[in-house]
Amino acid sequence: MPDLLQPPGRPISYHPELTKLVGSIKAAILLQQITYWTPRAHDADGWIYKSEKAWMEEIGYTLKELRGAMQELLTRKFIKREYDRTRHELRVQLQVETYNSAIQGLCEQRTKEHMPKENVLKRHVLKGNVAHTKREPAIYQKGTCTYNVVSRDDTEMTPEMITPPSPSRSRERVLEGFAEFWPKYPKKKNKGDAERAWAVIHPDFTLRQRILTALEEARRSQEWLRERGRFIPYPATWLRAKGWEDEYLAPEQPSTLWTEPIDETE
Repeated sequence: MPDLLQPPGRPISYHPELTKLVGSIKAAILLQQITYWTPRAHDADGWIYKSEKAWMEEIGYTLKELRGAMQELLTRKFIKREYDRTRHELRVQLQVETYNSAIQGLCEQRTKEHMPKENVLKRHVLKGNVAHTKREPAIYQKGTCTYNVVSRDDTEMTPEMITPPSPSRSRERVLEGFAEFWPKYPKKKNKGDAERAWAVIHPDFTLRQRILTALEEARRSQEWLRERGRFIPYPATWLRAKGWEDEYLAPEQPSTLWTEPIDETE
C-alpha cells in the first residue's frame, strides 16, 4: 500500500465535547482556536487581534460560516468581539470565567454518565443467627473538575487539556520585566497604556536588559534633563517608538536625575 500524502498546512484539532456547549461543530472548532490563542496573545488582557480573513485562512471557513460560528459564541457569551479603532483591527476576547464554568459542568456531567446507575456498598450484618447482606448507597462527592474521564481515543482527558491558563497567569507572562522598568521611568503617566505597549513588545530577557540600559542613558541625557524633565515622553510613547534604539546627548555637567513623577504634559 503506498504511503498517504499529507495536505499542506497545519491540522486543526478540537474536542468533540465542546459541540455540546456551543451547538455546532463550526462554533466548537472556532472556540477551540480561540482557547489556543488566548494564552499566546500579546495583549495583557487576552485580546486576540485577527481579521476575518485571517480566521478564514486559519480554519478554512467561508465568511458566512465564520460569522455564523462567531455569532453562536457571542450569543452564549463565550467571547467578546469589538473593533479597535486605535489599531483599526477586529479583536476577540475569551470570557474565561464563562468558559471554565461550562467546562466544569461538562466534566461533572461526563463523570455522572460514566458512573454505574446503582453504586452500592454491600455489607454483611448479623441478625440473630442469620447473616444478611445490607445494600447501602455509596457516597458520591462532587469535586472541582478533577475527574478521570476517558475521551474517544481512550486517552485520559483532563481539564488542563481544554482549559487555557487564567488571565492572571497570561498577564504575568506578557508583562514580565515591566515591574522593573516602571519604577525606573521618571515620568509615571498612563501606566495602563504603558503596560499595553510593553505587552505588545513582549521583550525577552536580552531585549529587557537592552531597554533598561538605554533607559539609564536616556535619564542622564541633555534632552531628558532639560527644564526639569519637561521633554521626557510618556512611557508608552517611548516604548512604541523603540526609544531604546535612540542616541542621546550626554549631559554637559553632572546633574541630579529626575526620579519624581513629572506633572507636565508632553
